[in-house]
Amino acid sequence: MISLHRAIAIISCCMLFFSCSKDIAFSLEGNCFDFPPSTGPFGYSYQYPASLYLAPCFNPNNSNEFVYVRETKSTGQTELRIKNRSTGNDYLLTTSIFQKPDWGRNGWILFNHGDNNVWKIKSNGDSLTQLTFTSSCFDAVWNYAGDRYVFRRTDGANNYSIIADDEGNPLDTLPGFILSNGSWSNDSQKISSPVSTGPSSNAIISINPNTGQISEVAAIEIGDAKDIISYSDWFPDSQRLLWKTSRSFFITDLPGLQTQIIKTFCDTKLYVVIDISGDGSKIIASRWDQKLIGDNTIFSESNIYIMNADGTGEVKIHF
Repeated sequence: MISLHRAIAIISCCMLFFSCSKDIAFSLEGNCFDFPPSTGPFGYSYQYPASLYLAPCFNPNNSNEFVYVRETKSTGQTELRIKNRSTGNDYLLTTSIFQKPDWGRNGWILFNHGDNNVWKIKSNGDSLTQLTFTSSCFDAVWNYAGDRYVFRRTDGANNYSIIADDEGNPLDTLPGFILSNGSWSNDSQKISSPVSTGPSSNAIISINPNTGQISEVAAIEIGDAKDIISYSDWFPDSQRLLWKTSRSFFITDLPGLQTQIIKTFCDTKLYVVIDISGDGSKIIASRWDQKLIGDNTIFSESNIYIMNADGTGEVKIHF
């Protein structure tokens, strides 16, 4: 998780849309605030509950169901699990999970095992299958049809974005594009990913996997680490992109490249992973809920929330 060493004031930052720019004003929501600077020589110390609930992803065929990662803090053991909100069922698929899983419309879930390879498993827990064998393979996401996926392979200082079929056979590479916590649109024409564009700026870009054309969706100046873009996910219409920093949720409308902030947050409510339901009506997210319990100690728990697609109507998931 992100270490929080200093207070962040409510600021404005510059959003860049190709040749034009806009000032986006940030304002923290109620009961949401940043911590003061740490008084300790090594920053804040952290305490955690017994279990953390992380990295959720909707079943694209059933918005009442999602896959997530549960970490037992005392041992570091991670479990890939499925929860159904309608029935209350919550069951284990497999263990030793790294990064966010991705649930395909084909019923298979992609995930990164502790060996840093891409694996898949059926949503009923059957047919655990290894797809890559070179290690250092990350961020795998399905296309809409579920017959291909894209992932990032790291080889020393080099990163490659590779498209493979559903059996793991490489089909193509994407030159000049480095996948990181990205998303593949339903029309199969766009794969999104954050990218650094300079020492004080970063952006969300999109590549057409068929032509290799790369386009900038939105950009933001980096005032501090909280302005770094992390996750993104396409809405089902393939024309709107949800993306986030450690400060806000944004939605960019591609036809006009117009961006709006739908949710702001802070140290006490720090959202991490995001995912959009198959019908586009809901967002699921993991969130660090944090509070000061001493002069230099933060109690930090990771929970999962579901909200409307505009960021309203947030509900905490209870396990």
